[in-house]
Amino acid sequence: MREFFFFFFFFMLINLQESRAEDITAFVYAGCTQAKYQPGSPYQYNVEALLSSLSDASGVSPYANLSSGDASPAAAAVYGLHQCRGDLSAADCQACVRSATAHLSALCLGALGGALQLQGCYVRFAKDVFAGQLDKSIAFQKCSAPSNGDVAGTRESVLDALALAGAAGSYRVASAGAIQGLAQCLGDLGPSQCTDCLATAADAVRANCGLAGSASLYLVKCYVRYWSNRIPPQSIPGYHPESSHIDRTSRIVAIIAGVMAVVVLLYVFVASLKRPSVEDREEAPCIHHGKH
Repeated sequence: MREFFFFFFFFMLINLQESRAEDITAFVYAGCTQAKYQPGSPYQYNVEALLSSLSDASGVSPYANLSSGDASPAAAAVYGLHQCRGDLSAADCQACVRSATAHLSALCLGALGGALQLQGCYVRFAKDVFAGQLDKSIAFQKCSAPSNGDVAGTRESVLDALALAGAAGSYRVASAGAIQGLAQCLGDLGPSQCTDCLATAADAVRANCGLAGSASLYLVKCYVRYWSNRIPPQSIPGYHPESSHIDRTSRIVAIIAGVMAVVVLLYVFVASLKRPSVEDREEAPCIHHGKH
């Protein structure tokens, strides 16, 4: 029974951790170039080496801009970067980037370049240098149905606050009334570039999503997201208000207490099956051993 309790408790903790990991590695979008490289070429080796280096670097820094292969021949050089969401720990960042590089290798097999956005991180590689270059083209957008409530005013306050993220760092969260949001730039952008990128993203949300109750808009170098706090906290990646943290902790404690109670009841039940009843003890024949 003790071994069963340990296994059950350990299994539950693993599931809790996996639920969190599934959140940060959830797929958002991906893209690959149509141009291909020759299998077995130096470029293929450099792509594999670059993605491996990004995966290793993500355990040390939430952002890295690397290259693989020297510029001679120039056709073999590969450039890439990774960017983790600003609220992730080093361990979660590396787990996300490892997942992203593995999926990117499969999705863009043979492509000269590719990019993959997960909920918790972004990875890109290309044959040309792209770091430091502001690209405000839309990579992905998703808008929900129009909200039944009045979100215009509070949403504008959130979008305005998120557009200032470039002045306060590459990652920012904001809230107003029932609306919460987050924004982030890639680490290769300077403060003015980041502010410019986020302002463009916020304007694109207004133009493309109307009064949607929630929206996600990703430009190549930055993104803006907002949602209503009436959405269950576990479905909102990247924003962890204190009240939601307390709610999650309370739920986990309640689950653990419930599991322990079930284990105790099972232990008592199994023990009662093994214990002979009073009637059995009274009716059991006495056996005497002696010499014959």
